[in-house]
Amino acid sequence: MKKILITGQNSYIGNSFKNYCEKKYGDKFKIDTISFRFINPFDFDFKTYDIVLCVTGIAHDTNINNKEKNNEYKSVNVELVKKIAEKSKLDSVKDFIFLSSIIVYGTKNNFLKRKIINFNTSPNPTSIYGKSKLDAELEILKIYSDAKILRLPMVYGKNSKGNFNQLIKFAKFLPFFPKVDNKKSVIYIDNLCEFLVICIEKKINGILFPQNIEYFNTSNTVKLIKRFINNKNFLPILIPSKLILLLMSPFFDKIDKAFGSVIYDKSLSDIGFNYNIVNFVDSIKKTVGKE
Repeated sequence: MKKILITGQNSYIGNSFKNYCEKKYGDKFKIDTISFRFINPFDFDFKTYDIVLCVTGIAHDTNINNKEKNNEYKSVNVELVKKIAEKSKLDSVKDFIFLSSIIVYGTKNNFLKRKIINFNTSPNPTSIYGKSKLDAELEILKIYSDAKILRLPMVYGKNSKGNFNQLIKFAKFLPFFPKVDNKKSVIYIDNLCEFLVICIEKKINGILFPQNIEYFNTSNTVKLIKRFINNKNFLPILIPSKLILLLMSPFFDKIDKAFGSVIYDKSLSDIGFNYNIVNFVDSIKKTVGKE
């Protein structure tokens, strides 16, 4: 039995991983959770754990010039994570896993030009969140040179928070939706949990890039959600990208987020084992609660 400590008690990914392992793997893992927001990691005993899964952090904010927010991100996303890694190492925890983000590569202007991330792409964060995640990675690698660092794309699943919920709202209430030929790397929560299990069991370390086999297209996904929710289809509206920009230029950041194209080259995500246990259509069905 491997003992795992998840740092971050209210994390969607952390709680999902705990539930997934308990349901599928039973006694193979013993998993505890803790929040270090109000506890000094150096006052906690990590010695009984084989693995620390660090999901500690503040969610992303696109305003990189906000000094107050910048200090908060540095304090939690970098300094606190660093302390957790330092105390884990001091207490001889063998395996350290950190959840980073695809956002370390930047997120600007991907609506206008598709960003394809491969082995030669260097991180270039354009937000406080992205910068804090990259800084945390660098600090962790000074402590654990063999850490598992997952640069996650959008994670979705039933009861997930964030951007995917917005798509569900659009699907419920809009009679039509822009048809845009974009692509995104994403990962369904069960596929991510299986990825983590495989990396733990097979001792796969380094910078890791989990994603679904299928790339995500915003228009097709919203159409699929609507079909599963109320058995209706959108009226497909083919709108040229330049017209969308003209009509919604004051909201460019939101357009970029919804319709931008940021993908991992498929070769980045190949770890030699299949972790895509749920296909895309079934994952959407499960996410909207229809299976």
